[in-house]
Amino acid sequence: SRRLLRMSSAIGVLAIFAPTVASVYSRYSQIDHSNYFFARDYAENLLRAVPTGGVILTRKDNETFPLWYMKGAEGARPDVTQVNTVLLSETWYLDQLSRSDPRLFAADFRVRASGKDEARKSVLNEVIDNARRNGRPLYIANPEALVTNRVLISAGAAYRVAESTNERISDPSEKLRFRGIPETRDAA
Repeated sequence: SRRLLRMSSAIGVLAIFAPTVASVYSRYSQIDHSNYFFARDYAENLLRAVPTGGVILTRKDNETFPLWYMKGAEGARPDVTQVNTVLLSETWYLDQLSRSDPRLFAADFRVRASGKDEARKSVLNEVIDNARRNGRPLYIANPEALVTNRVLISAGAAYRVAESTNERISDPSEKLRFRGIPETRDAA
């Protein structure tokens, strides 16, 4: 009876896991992402677009987290400051930003707004104006992150926030790099 119990348990486990193993085996080439570098390449493309000492604005997770990883874990481009516009109304985030890059805000800057949207707009305008005053190049990963009316000039994977349409970027023809996506080649 013990032997029968062990055998039936083994058959039960096999019956449960066999379809999963068969599915993974038959679709492995579709689910194997060991050569999928899109998030890393996207972050590298964004950082490559920003000149030394620049500021890059992000909004959504798909642009924010790859940059946070590259800058925090890989130590890439410590000269570039990343600002997530969604978090600009959060006190803890403003404290973190002002500690990591005191040049983002004027010494006497205080959020003078009620409500998160107004606070976010106020802080974003301060970041943009201060970057301009300090001669820092300002870029944006996604035009949706910009809540004020500004001129945007395409610069590879990012957009330069410009004063006028007469401003030019150094090398707009730089190629973007995305490895591990078979149906995509290097984009121009």
